[in-house]
Amino acid sequence: MKTQRIFSSPEVNAALKLKGFRVSKNYVPKGEPSAFGRRYFYLILLSIGNSKVHYNNRSFHLDGAYLFFANPRIPYATEILAENQMGYTCVFTESFLKPIERLQSIQESPLFKYSESPAFKLSDLELDKFIEIFETMIDKASTGYIYKDDLMRNYIQLMVHEAMDMRPAEHYSQFNDASLRICSHFMEMLERQFPIEDLSAPLELKQLRIMQTDFLFILTI
Repeated sequence: MKTQRIFSSPEVNAALKLKGFRVSKNYVPKGEPSAFGRRYFYLILLSIGNSKVHYNNRSFHLDGAYLFFANPRIPYATEILAENQMGYTCVFTESFLKPIERLQSIQESPLFKYSESPAFKLSDLELDKFIEIFETMIDKASTGYIYKDDLMRNYIQLMVHEAMDMRPAEHYSQFNDASLRICSHFMEMLERQFPIEDLSAPLELKQLRIMQTDFLFILTI
């Protein structure tokens, strides 16, 4: 499937340019799939209804209540199958995330992982919990609180941790072996350094250097 760089709607684009963040409640009619491509923002989507997400080389059927994560480095498209799709979206830029992106838990989260499933099936209890979080975010986002951005980052972390808690603990300790951990990080570095936006566009050549010290290998691109 051909990929392209996708920009958000003018309303969302204006909010991201001004604040780097936007949270909203949405009602989306049934329609054709959106364009398949990379966005320039992170996305946390609470989907309630029946839809499909075509994510990288996989497709996820979100029939019911799901939490979905997407980042700017992986192309995706959405397809609404229900007559009346309801949900919530939280979108934010990389610069908005900077103050917390170095946290180990965030690095291990669905926001950054490339090989893990980005979709989480929600129970009724979990759905109510995330609806409450989104509704609170929407309410707080409209206030004049001067530390509102920090508050929104805290809610983003809360949703990330709630999602991570749905998976077994051993899921996040699979790279105890140093070689596996380095290999995983290396593949993610390649994905970030060589984004293919369009198959007809030339790819800028880069060099890979591996430097060995007394204790570790250092990969640079």
